[in-house]
Amino acid sequence: MAATVTIQEANGSTPAYTAVTSIRFCNADNPNPGIDYPMVVPQSGNSYSFWKTLLLDLAGDFTRINNIRFYSQGDIDWPMGTGGEARIGARDTGDWGILIDSEYAQASGTGTSGNAIEDPTNGHPAYIADGAAWAASTDYSEGDVVHPTTLNGFVYECTAAGTSDSSEPAWPTTPGDTVTDGGATWECKAVTANLNNYTNDNPIIIDSANHDAAGKSKAAVLQVKLATDADHGVFASKTFWWAWDEI
Repeated sequence: MAATVTIQEANGSTPAYTAVTSIRFCNADNPNPGIDYPMVVPQSGNSYSFWKTLLLDLAGDFTRINNIRFYSQGDIDWPMGTGGEARIGARDTGDWGILIDSEYAQASGTGTSGNAIEDPTNGHPAYIADGAAWAASTDYSEGDVVHPTTLNGFVYECTAAGTSDSSEPAWPTTPGDTVTDGGATWECKAVTANLNNYTNDNPIIIDSANHDAAGKSKAAVLQVKLATDADHGVFASKTFWWAWDEI
């Protein structure tokens, strides 16, 4: 016997779960939008789909499932414009998936765009508030992750251990840039990643936990970002993959 694994999309405030075999990125929190609620090419800046929260429902006869992974084929070539991308919520350390019971956040937005995962005010709390809030005069070790006391859509990894200053640093907002904070040094980290960079040879670990009974996995949070020079239309489907280890 083997596990029965169903891909589900989580929607609404509770949330509700819908079994899906395909998804359409759109301008609504809706698992089956058809061609309604299309994304809008922005007049300036960027627009975003409402994020999609996808997970695995685990059932059937199995002893253990773990090491749940997610990846693309590296071929997402939708004409999303300069800097546009299909993206996933990312964490600097550990699993990239969110705990559906405690970290789920309903997708939201306006009439013309979803809220970006990294939006400091309306973004996804599990990503923009990853790690602990920065604290003054605190000993930090290399690899520690913090977010600013006023969220800015980025998180920061300690790359040189030390004691933080008595006042919060001016946080850089370009991934890879660093800032000195008393005796510690922090590197800016993005909270999203381009799905084209993650394939079968380099998958994303969504959930490394051992699942020894029926239940739900951690969830991946996906989104599409458009630029002003994106094309209009409906474009060819692309395949995303889930994989896991089972005994």
